[in-house]
Amino acid sequence: MYTVKKLFITLVSTSILFAGCGGNMFEGLSDSNSAMSKKEEAKIALDKGDYTEAVSLLEELCGTDTSNLTCDEETQTDLASAYIAIATGLDVLQLIDAADTAAATESFSTISTLLPIEEINACVADPSSCTIQANMDKAIEILENLLPDTVPAESTSVQKNQYLQLATASAVDIVVTVGLVSEGLDPDTGLPNAIPSNVSGSDLTDVSDNLGNIVLGLEGAGILDAGISQDINTIKAEISSDNTVTESELINYINSL
Repeated sequence: MYTVKKLFITLVSTSILFAGCGGNMFEGLSDSNSAMSKKEEAKIALDKGDYTEAVSLLEELCGTDTSNLTCDEETQTDLASAYIAIATGLDVLQLIDAADTAAATESFSTISTLLPIEEINACVADPSSCTIQANMDKAIEILENLLPDTVPAESTSVQKNQYLQLATASAVDIVVTVGLVSEGLDPDTGLPNAIPSNVSGSDLTDVSDNLGNIVLGLEGAGILDAGISQDINTIKAEISSDNTVTESELINYINSL
C-alpha cells in the first residue's frame, strides 16, 4: 500500500510539483501566451509559492466557472491544487509533510493549526465573504466533477492523486466550517473558541457533503491509516458514523474537542 507521501512522489511528473524537478518541457516555445506556456508558468508559480499568480494563469486557461471549465483534466487538477494552496497557504504535499510532523495529538488540531487561523477568524462576522472557504469549495467542485462517484476497480495513479486531494480539501473545509460556527479558532491550539448553540442547515449540508467526499476520497486514494489520511479519517469518524451529520452530532463533536 502506498504511503501518502509516496503517492505524491510517484505522481511528480504530472503533479503541481513538476516545476521544481528541473528543466522546462516547453523550453523553446516562442508564443508566451500559448496554453502550454501558461501551464508551465502556473506550475512554476505553484512551486515558488506564488499561488495568486498560479490561480490567475490557470483561470485564464480554464475560466472561472468551476462547474464548466474549458481546459483539459490535468489543468483542472492543477487549478484545484492552486485553489487549495491559495486558501491554506500550503500546497497539498506541504500539508501532508506538515501534518506528519505536527506536534498536535488531536486530529482536528493537526489540521487546524496548519491553516491561516487569523483569516478564518476574520470571517466569523460575515462567513459569506470568507475567501478561504470559497476557494476550498471551488477546489472540491472541480475534483468532484473530475472523479467518478464510485471508485473504479483499478484507479489510475492520477485518480488516486485527485481522490486524496478531494479528501484533504473536504477535511479542511469541515475545519473551517467548525471555526466559523464556533466564534473562531484559538490561534495557539487551533481548537474552537466556543460551543455553538445551533448550526444552520446549510452548514450541516456542507459538512455532510464533505463527510461523503472524505469516505470517497480516502477509498479512492487507497490510504486510510497513514499520516494526514489517518487524521482525516479520524475527524470523519468522530463527527458521524455515516455520511450525514445532525445538528446535535456536530455540536457534540465540537464540545468534545
